[in-house]
Amino acid sequence: MSIVNEFVKGYGTTVIHTILVGVITYFGYYIKIVVNTYYYERIKKDTALMVCRGVEELYSDLSNEDKINNILSSLKTILDEKGIKQISDLELKMLIVSSLSELHDNNMLNCLENKN
Repeated sequence: MSIVNEFVKGYGTTVIHTILVGVITYFGYYIKIVVNTYYYERIKKDTALMVCRGVEELYSDLSNEDKINNILSSLKTILDEKGIKQISDLELKMLIVSSLSELHDNNMLNCLENKN
């Protein structure tokens, strides 16, 4: 029993500090993951909306299918430049559908649905 008491007296605070540092580090890492997830989702949504508006303004003379293709390629390029490299085609299409519905552009939405 005296060996345990000596160990606790000598190393108790060190062990407690180590455990606390581990717990605080875990919570910090978890908070970072949550914040980054929200941040990247917000970047994706804002970028998709910006690209849809831009293509609609810049390429108003193109057909809806060509506009959709321009949106897809532009969105991939911009997201890649912003450091978001792993994004599926399905997620890109969902971002575009969300952005177009926010812009109330039903003609391009129908074109995108017919393309699938």
